[in-house]
Amino acid sequence: MFVTKYSKTVTVHLSGTFETSLGTKMESPILISLNWGKGLIVYTSFHNHAQTDDKQKLLLTYLVLKMLSTAAKVPVLELANQKGILRRA
Repeated sequence: MFVTKYSKTVTVHLSGTFETSLGTKMESPILISLNWGKGLIVYTSFHNHAQTDDKQKLLLTYLVLKMLSTAAKVPVLELANQKGILRRA
């Protein structure tokens, strides 16, 4: 499903150009989020299973951390450090 309309309160994290079933090309957000009450809603329209590449895995890890950090009221980087997710150089 393509995102075609959204409010100003929605954050677009990633957009892409796609070919519709009618053969026309359109640009659409493929990753959005919005605050809802005390939480965060995240919607993705890209496949995130068999075709997942390293960039998508990193992005999905960030999204999970973002949702957890919103719930815990802790900055994302602090939570990533607490969970040992950040790579050490």
